[in-house]
Amino acid sequence: MLQKIFRLPIQEWMRDKKSKTIAIKGDFFIARKRDSDKNFSRFGVLVSAKVFKSAVKRNRIKRKIFETIRALELSQTPGKDVLISVLPVAANFPEEKLMESLPIILKQI
Repeated sequence: MLQKIFRLPIQEWMRDKKSKTIAIKGDFFIARKRDSDKNFSRFGVLVSAKVFKSAVKRNRIKRKIFETIRALELSQTPGKDVLISVLPVAANFPEEKLMESLPIILKQI
């Protein structure tokens, strides 16, 4: 799991409408990026109930995404706030396939 300082406060991020957002869409994820003045990157993950009805499954996907980000050491790059949304299509595929496609999206950001 990522340390708390590397996690994005999603409510605050959603309220800020003035900052320019860049979005990249993949097969299972949408990654939205904004520039930040911090010397590290922060990451947030959204998994709606449309994707998985069970909160256990939604939290498991979030933990795996955060673990992938930590393993790739992406939080060490300065000045990015990234919000990752999981698309409803992801419910039809195994978790291993989802985690294979995540680094491709994150490298583009």
